[in-house]
Amino acid sequence: MKKTKKICLSILYLALAIVILGGIYAKNKAVAAVEQYAWVVYWDADSCIEELNRGKNNLSGVSIFALNFDENGKFVFPQDWKKLNNAVTKMGVSKRYLTVVNDVFSTKGTTFPKDLNIMKLLFKNEKTSLNHVTELIKEAKKGGYDGLEIDYEGLWKDPDLVKKYQLFLQQLTAESAKENLPVRIIL
Repeated sequence: MKKTKKICLSILYLALAIVILGGIYAKNKAVAAVEQYAWVVYWDADSCIEELNRGKNNLSGVSIFALNFDENGKFVFPQDWKKLNNAVTKMGVSKRYLTVVNDVFSTKGTTFPKDLNIMKLLFKNEKTSLNHVTELIKEAKKGGYDGLEIDYEGLWKDPDLVKKYQLFLQQLTAESAKENLPVRIIL
């Protein structure tokens, strides 16, 4: 438990440092604009589209939820995702982020939300983690997204998995920077 707390605190301190350094950078660059994003979900696509149509002029961008997995770690887009993605694209919102979550849709029709087993599979070792990074970036680029948003939940219960997640985040930020693809991490 103490180990998990230390790891969580390390990630928290890292996130705070990024925010502080980003603020210093923004201040030095005289950037005062606030960006507003909407997060839209496939299971309520019609309502999301309706609300976006009303407020799209006030938004800097939209995070489109979600890219999921099958039980083998392959990407799965939910059925109504395409409708939502197409509508957001047609609206011409300036930035679109692809949100990825650790939910698993099995071939038998069962859904496993916040699945840790899929994270263990993807982060099994440094090579599988880097492969996951490569596939994420490829999927974001293929879909014409302006950024990638990672929303992997439940990891904090497993200290070993947290260490592997930290490696993944290092790999992801390094590789996405090479592709000029912004990444946001949801904690």
